[in-house]
Amino acid sequence: MPKIVDHEARREEISAALWRIIEKEGIGGVSIRSVAKEAGYPKATAMHYFKNEAELLMYAMDESIARSRSQVATLLEGTPDLAKFVQAILRAIPTSLAER
Repeated sequence: MPKIVDHEARREEISAALWRIIEKEGIGGVSIRSVAKEAGYPKATAMHYFKNEAELLMYAMDESIARSRSQVATLLEGTPDLAKFVQAILRAIPTSLAER
């Protein structure tokens, strides 16, 4: 029986590995090979999901932006007051990679 793989979960794992590399080594440390190794996959697996570093970086950025949008929307649900707006603004401007 063929192995069932959650492809979106795999992309997210690889993306998370990219952020760990950036946090440890800076963006200069990012390569398909380094990210695959950090994620615990062979380079070929990472290349199955992302054809190059630019595509991987764009996916990771898009994922981070979507997460931030969702968090801001949650903060502003209902009738937001000034404190909620301040929280939303602070959430939209991360001060570290841990807040991505």
